[in-house]
Parts: sequence; structure tokens; C-alpha cells
Amino acid sequence: MRILFLFAMLFLITNCDKADYITMTYQETHCSDVWISNSTNVNSTEEALIDYFKDTHRIKLEGVTMEVVSYGPFCEACHCPTGREIGVNVDEKFVSTMETEGFVRQ
Repeated sequence: MRILFLFAMLFLITNCDKADYITMTYQETHCSDVWISNSTNVNSTEEALIDYFKDTHRIKLEGVTMEVVSYGPFCEACHCPTGREIGVNVDEKFVSTMETEGFVRQ
């Protein structure tokens, strides 16, 4: 009986921290993405994005992807899209913050 109780408690404890992750997307721009303009010593857009949200909002991003969704034609202004879509999974409690940063819930 004790073993059954221990397994039940272990199951409950391990499932308590499960967050509900939401997929969100963002259309990358040529140069107006704040995580690029604020980044230092990063090798990729993905690293800059992860660092920005961790340092600025204390949000941990999961499953960051970059996907080409359009080949243009595009304008060359800073705010114009590049044709790449950034996808992230984020804890549901941070959706409003992500929306403030321009991400869209999927």
C-alpha cells in the first residue's frame, strides 16, 4: 500500500509543474525587431530572441523555429517583413506579453 501511495504522490508532484504552452508566431522584419537591435555577442536571431525574452521579460521560450513563408517581393524599409516567420512555444501566462511584442497566437 505504501508503494502505491508513493507512486501516486510522485505522479502528482511531477505533473504539477506542467505548463500549458501556446504556439505564437511573428513576422520577422528587416531591422525593427527589438531583440536584434538590443543584442550583443549573439550568433543567431534565435539566440538573440531567447536572450531578449529571458533578460527583459523573464520568459523562457521553447521550440524556437525560423521558417521561410514568402519569397517576396518585399520592400527594403526597416519595418518591412523579410518573409521569415518566427515560431515559439510559450507558457500560456505570458501570451499577453508576447502579443505586446508583436507575436500572434496560433
